Amino acid sequence: MQIDLKVDTSQLEVKLYLLSEAAAVAPGVVFKEEVKAIIKNIWKLTPPKTFAQGRKAVAGDLNRVVYPLEYSEIDWKPLKRAVQNNNDDLVRKLLLRKKTVQNLVLDTGSIATEHKRLRNIRGRVGKGNKPMIAAYAKIANKYLNQIQTRVGWAKSGWVSAYNSTGAAAPNWLQRLSAQAGYSVTNYGKNPSVSATAVNNKIPNYQRVVDNAVANRVRVTQRKIDMVVQGKAVNLGFKVIDAKN
Repeated sequence: MQIDLKVDTSQLEVKLYLLSEAAAVAPGVVFKEEVKAIIKNIWKLTPPKTFAQGRKAVAGDLNRVVYPLEYSEIDWKPLKRAVQNNNDDLVRKLLLRKKTVQNLVLDTGSIATEHKRLRNIRGRVGKGNKPMIAAYAKIANKYLNQIQTRVGWAKSGWVSAYNSTGAAAPNWLQRLSAQAGYSVTNYGKNPSVSATAVNNKIPNYQRVVDNAVANRVRVTQRKIDMVVQGKAVNLGFKVIDAKN
């Protein structure tokens, strides 16, 4: 299932206006700082942590989906010759004889269908799964390269909002940002923020986003209380000293 997710800042906006008033700064300055904080929080809770980690996870999943037939790595001479000669029918017969897999597929679409069938609710392939199909290595590698290009899609959906603050998202998340999400932001008069991540496949991900915003509501309220009470507080964009 593919879903679009939105950052709902309606509750937070009220707190931000109160904080800007208490700190005697323009609301837009406060909004900008909070957008950065929210997106960083969402990223922290969204896999993968790094591009390399994501690519490794995808490769591991694919090893449980399709058995790649790499000529140089095959020890059984009959199968080695059949693969070398691209003798599809003989390859199928030999694979069935060895009970390695149930079928040989010849295109990335067939691998994609099997991949989709095996994915669990989190979009991953269980570690106990063994591949039931085989493909020539060049076809398996082509599919691997295709799906690895999507690594970081969920995180990339928030890049537009993050970059709108003047900060710069990590390079590996910038690649997909134009397709993965969009935002409408205004940090001037009557500031407002709307951010949407599209075609997301992570289950219950809206809850992660909502919790990240709810956390910032609580943090902002604490800051307001500290300012009102005359305590020292670091607002990110401004440090307010304690009042004697």
